[in-house]
Amino acid sequence: MSEFSFDAQTRVVIVGCGKMGEAILAGILRANVIESSNIIAVAPSTQRRDYLEETYGITCVTNAHELHSFDIGAHDICMLAVKPQILFEVAADVKTATHGPLFVSIAAGITLDSLHDALGEEASIARVMPNTPALVGQGCSLISVDEQCSQQQLEAVVELFASFGKAYVIEEHLQNAGSAISGAGPAYFALIINALTRAGLTQGLKREVAEELSVATMKGTAAMLETLEIHPEQLIDMVTSPGGTTIAAVNVLETHGMRPAFTEAIDAAVIRAEELAWEHDDEFEDEE
Repeated sequence: MSEFSFDAQTRVVIVGCGKMGEAILAGILRANVIESSNIIAVAPSTQRRDYLEETYGITCVTNAHELHSFDIGAHDICMLAVKPQILFEVAADVKTATHGPLFVSIAAGITLDSLHDALGEEASIARVMPNTPALVGQGCSLISVDEQCSQQQLEAVVELFASFGKAYVIEEHLQNAGSAISGAGPAYFALIINALTRAGLTQGLKREVAEELSVATMKGTAAMLETLEIHPEQLIDMVTSPGGTTIAAVNVLETHGMRPAFTEAIDAAVIRAEELAWEHDDEFEDEE
């Protein structure tokens, strides 16, 4: 295992700087974690490269082969932010063009074992699952590593991803369960907001008013839970009075099975994530 230090000389390579890659880029620059001069993005599109260079002042290259000239090594971080379908092809090129950096993969469903198959058994690798609120600096990232990754490397990854939200270190076997909440969660909450908005329309509220009420209330409720450090059941009790409107509404939601519906939804997301992982593994074996 190579010694690693996360300092002013550390360079970060972002391979595949799409929406999530850009969110990570913007976050680490906003937090002054890495200087823009120490960031290199790999983007095949000329238009995309021009945009990234002009917007963030970073260096861009067309493909992974061009990383040869930067001598990316053990004190650097190489982030694989490409789609799972092309990860293994890209990983092979990146491995050839670098000299043992800390690899960070944000490809959904790709296990550490599969990443080691592509990048080498001795490679230091972190598997991270960020979510879309990273786009507005409110991300929630799940980080998993194995014994090849040093404590210093783990701390560097946590610092990078905590720069645009919250970062949690979890065991890899819990990645699918965690992602079913944080990764898919924005869709659940958007669904709730949409449902509340439609209900408000039915009662005569204007769409924009109903939607703003729903968004503001969800945001405020999350802030209460976080700031007051109370259990959700306590918050329910705070809002609910005997024989009042809230308990009448909550009883309807409970009657329609809201809680078991979410449990089944999380189960379905975890099962599908496991299926996707097997499909990716099969694809990789077919290519060997």
